[in-house]
Amino acid sequence: MNLDRRIELYELTTTRNSTGQYVKTFDLESEVSAALNPSYSSENNSADQLYGFVVNRFVIRYKPEVQHTWRVIHNQELYNIIGIKPDGRRTYMTLICKLRDNES
Repeated sequence: MNLDRRIELYELTTTRNSTGQYVKTFDLESEVSAALNPSYSSENNSADQLYGFVVNRFVIRYKPEVQHTWRVIHNQELYNIIGIKPDGRRTYMTLICKLRDNES
């Protein structure tokens, strides 16, 4: 496995502000090596608007603490994790990630 890319993993944390409201933030948990496997891109038509999306797969060494609520940054692009697939031996795991646009 050629882990020739660097990605940053951001963990979702929830804190309270001074007025007692919950605030969600993403904190850098780690920077890891990854292999990039571009999956697919597509377009959807919703509410008479055409929008596209990109899904990539990042293969990293197994990290059991990674959750679906985390985010990935690669080449200054922000991804939401939409799926996590560990391999059978728990050596590697695949993060299926959707590229975020400005509205999601």
